[in-house]
Amino acid sequence: MITPRINAASRMGHPRDAFKLLTALDEAEAESYVKHLDNINNERKGAVAGIVKEAKKRIKEKIENEGEKSVIVLGNPDWRPALLGLAANPIAEEYNRPVFLWGREGGEFIKGSCRSGGSTDLVALMERAKDHFLEYGGHKLSGGFSVDHQKIHTLEDALVEASTHVVNSGVETRPNDSVGQVLVDAEMNLKDISENSVAEILKLAPFGVGNEKPLFIFRDIIPEKINRFGKTKEHLSINLRDGSHTIRAISFFASPDQFGDALKEGIKTNLVANIEKSFYNGSSEIRLRIVDFFLC
Repeated sequence: MITPRINAASRMGHPRDAFKLLTALDEAEAESYVKHLDNINNERKGAVAGIVKEAKKRIKEKIENEGEKSVIVLGNPDWRPALLGLAANPIAEEYNRPVFLWGREGGEFIKGSCRSGGSTDLVALMERAKDHFLEYGGHKLSGGFSVDHQKIHTLEDALVEASTHVVNSGVETRPNDSVGQVLVDAEMNLKDISENSVAEILKLAPFGVGNEKPLFIFRDIIPEKINRFGKTKEHLSINLRDGSHTIRAISFFASPDQFGDALKEGIKTNLVANIEKSFYNGSSEIRLRIVDFFLC
């Protein structure tokens, strides 16, 4: 619980306040720093939420005016660069594609953070568009960068072009249970999914590089209803049945066509997916996040 608050001090420009807490010798003094850091963390949450809200609004406008692009690039000189990684995470997850957010805080250069969305190797992507960066680095799912003011206006076009040449890294391979080119952690049935099993999976979190989300294969399940959702029906939702057990599976920015004959209503298929718990409008839902469908 205390780690995000210590982290927030640096992100909000007050790293010494965290140092004062860690070196306090008096309990009352430490308590005052704890309350102070908690306030800073709340400010951080509000600032990140504001960036995410503004970014999502602008993304919708860009999609309506320019159509969807393979890479999202957005910025605002008022955005604090230290917060942009936190803001990029939920956006990349929702839109399932690389997200580059930039801001400016002193100095003459623009700085930002990027997140992969789970499939594109960010380092390879930035390497392909390296002429547009002053500096860049990170790993395949997360990174940071700086850009000259003159190049920021063409950065999105450069990254979109680069994405056509970068092979998606796809799902991390596992040592066992090969299924085509995707390797899974275990085989499950829909009846195995419950609040308890999801709680066990979440004990393995946080997930990321070196600790990827567990991948499961579900065999001989039947898609009963295939729907599209979202403002422009850009996302995929499928009701799946396995005997008397049902569950919903989703994929952002996906269509049934991309899975070919492996996804047809009423026809048995096999699914590779993550299990996740979603919270929306005060309610929770256990669902599957689609990785791939395939026929044996």
